Amino acid sequence: MLVAAASVKRKEHESAAHGHSCESLDQTVPGSPMFCGNWATMKPHIDSTAFGRISIDGRTYDRDVVVLASGEIVSRWEALPNPAGSHRVTEADARRLVELGAGSLIIGTGQSGVLRLDPEAKAYLDQQGCGLTLARTPEAIALYNQTDGPLTALFHLTC
Repeated sequence: MLVAAASVKRKEHESAAHGHSCESLDQTVPGSPMFCGNWATMKPHIDSTAFGRISIDGRTYDRDVVVLASGEIVSRWEALPNPAGSHRVTEADARRLVELGAGSLIIGTGQSGVLRLDPEAKAYLDQQGCGLTLARTPEAIALYNQTDGPLTALFHLTC
């Protein structure tokens, strides 16, 4: 089904000015920034959150997570191996998120909204044309679940 869905999506994707041909991509490799699969069927559903926890497609995580545009769920500490701390998103973090395929990014800033985006990170994301939404994690989750199309999300689970 993925290959069939990818071939349908390929026609839409090739019509966009995106700088690559889907024919040359391995369309079965989720996590690739250039993945040309069926985004709607791969997007995980976030079930709930509470302080220090998030439930995604029935699985509970107790660490900050990044949900890639491909639908892959990774630990924030795995995706962003050199974070400046749990309450900041730096320019280096922003660069890595863009490398991982973020064209549109939702950042859940924690249950109380403590996580901050460094000004340099915001400037970099703006420069890259990456759409950006910051909201407390419960609101960010609602927005993520309501948004169609590929997007990347980083969810801070505590403060």
